[in-house]
Amino acid sequence: MPDSSLSSTQTAKRSHIKSTSFETFQKYGFKRVTVEELCDSASVSKATFYKYFPNKIELVKHLLIENYEVGYEWFRELIESNRPLTDKVEEMIDYKLKQVEYWGDAFVTDLLDSEADLGEFIQSTLKRFMAMFIEFFRKEQACGNIRSDLR
Repeated sequence: MPDSSLSSTQTAKRSHIKSTSFETFQKYGFKRVTVEELCDSASVSKATFYKYFPNKIELVKHLLIENYEVGYEWFRELIESNRPLTDKVEEMIDYKLKQVEYWGDAFVTDLLDSEADLGEFIQSTLKRFMAMFIEFFRKEQACGNIRSDLR
């Protein structure tokens, strides 16, 4: 999510914070990592961190949103392709497995164990994905590729 109000230097600084934080989250998850540790890994002050992100959870959300948007586009292209259903399903499973590897076990564990702040956020993103998946499922049923009695 680019912010047009940022200069190119600010955009670069924000991107650097995101990338170094992502690497840290991959290794250690996000629950055990402090903002101070994120600042150390990015070689920025806390003031700089807070200039771009109100807190660690908002940074995590930002990283997830960027990834989800890429995933939604990938999924949309896949389901609209003329590939056979079995290929589409195999690719969906492979994509999910690669996502776990991409984020890292510690991050995924923290995400699955999230409460308050991320819980509602995750639920809202899952609703969007599920709506797309159900639409895909129904289209495949209408084409006769999935039994119509399956719900």
